[in-house]
Amino acid sequence: MGTHLHLLITTMGYVISMLVVLGFGFFVFFQKERKTVNYIWLGFTLALAFYQLAFIIGVNTPATSKIAYWIWYTNIAEDILIGLFTIHILILASDGLGKFKHLLYFMYGLGILIIGASVLFPSSFLVDIVPKLYLRSYVNSTGPFYYLVDGYFFLAMLLSYYVLLFQRAHLGEEGRKRVDYFIVAITFCCLTGITAFTPDFNLSIDPGISGLMGLFVIPLAYGMMKKGLMDIRIAARHIIVVLGLVVFVAIFLIIVSFLSNLLIASVPGFKFWMMPLLFALVLVVIGFIYYKREKGEEQLKYEFITVVTHKFRTPLTRIRWQTDELAKESGLSSEVRTEIAQINESTLELIRLSNLLISSSQQETYRYSYKNVALTGIVEKVVVSFKSYLASKNINLSVETAPDLPLIYVDEERLDSAVHVLVENAITYTPQDGLIQIKLLREKDTVKFSITDSGIGIDEKDQARIFSRFYRGDLARHTDTEGVGLGLSMAKNIIERQGGSIGFSSLGVGKGTTFWFTFLAQKTKRQ
Repeated sequence: MGTHLHLLITTMGYVISMLVVLGFGFFVFFQKERKTVNYIWLGFTLALAFYQLAFIIGVNTPATSKIAYWIWYTNIAEDILIGLFTIHILILASDGLGKFKHLLYFMYGLGILIIGASVLFPSSFLVDIVPKLYLRSYVNSTGPFYYLVDGYFFLAMLLSYYVLLFQRAHLGEEGRKRVDYFIVAITFCCLTGITAFTPDFNLSIDPGISGLMGLFVIPLAYGMMKKGLMDIRIAARHIIVVLGLVVFVAIFLIIVSFLSNLLIASVPGFKFWMMPLLFALVLVVIGFIYYKREKGEEQLKYEFITVVTHKFRTPLTRIRWQTDELAKESGLSSEVRTEIAQINESTLELIRLSNLLISSSQQETYRYSYKNVALTGIVEKVVVSFKSYLASKNINLSVETAPDLPLIYVDEERLDSAVHVLVENAITYTPQDGLIQIKLLREKDTVKFSITDSGIGIDEKDQARIFSRFYRGDLARHTDTEGVGLGLSMAKNIIERQGGSIGFSSLGVGKGTTFWFTFLAQKTKRQ
């Protein structure tokens, strides 16, 4: 293989890998549930992308150029940051911060010392740059401290293995599966990334193999999202689409560049701007076709849900009319009137759910109607609607409201639906003669709703997916055979779309559950 072609292939591999790293970096970072691990993840992917960019520029820059030295010099800080952020991410994502906090402090301190020393004494780390193998420039003579950088990187990888194996032995089944993804990622990183260091030791192994190293972010990102950053099925589909688009665009850009140079050299009158213009037109056409397809699918989904729910509402409305007429009859016993009232309440609930399904199908276009609302009023109205259900199970439900509770700026109808879901779930999964407590509190600048039940609780293995659409744990399915697993997902969407936060806590099976949500306490109009 020719030197130029070999260099080109290595460069292409690094470009594609860098685009994958950046794509997954921002993909995971821009999630609704922004946590510390997201920010560390972004720092890690940016450090890795800068390392790859420096490698791309460095191997294509003549060793005689002064800039080549400083390009390779930047890899010192990038190597340190990659190793540091890797172990930090794995500690956070595997819930090991409490056990490995001091180890993390040590790695940060050591990393800062090495980076600081490299800034103060550059010649003690990197002496000169020369061509190596098929690369136009590469590290040649290193100072006595250069191998501290390599040593730090490999130490970070070894400690990452230690953290993961330790955590795997102490986590549940779901946690072990997540850790397995991390182990696969680190192993792939080590096997491919180590080839980037082979020229340091004058080994003949192709350093271009290290261009594949960036792909280890895929199982790493998968493991992070499996923890609950988002529904893993949606994540997997998006990952495939993003990766496919990144690879397609990268390859297409390279082909366009080659064709443009070829046509300029062989076709008289062909200008350099013609090929990019053609490329742009092709992308516009592809984008338009994709847009039309997605719009058509959304329209079909909306029409299907609308038709089905309208078909539901027609017989439900008739049932309601009939129960209203029956209730007017004289001579009915109190037991019969109670049963008629329960039928009427259930019918109204089905009509409300039908309306919720229609609006849920229009989430992208639905405009929320905000106003100042008293959360107390919403909760009281919802609790009253479940009066018969509570009486039938002899459940004691109490509502504790803080004095002078501020208003919140929300869509009252939508928030009512979310509260309805949380109260109904609490009643459904609380056994006969149970207890439910609702608290409305003010915490600093937020208003908090919490509902605690003495019900079946949530198994640890189900907790990561509790807000996923159509997901129901084994215990929930056995307790309520008619549920479909949409309520909590819709409640979460409604609350987060209005700027609120939602969460839950459960000590496990049979130990009850607390669901909560918060909104800013404000009386000014949302921008």
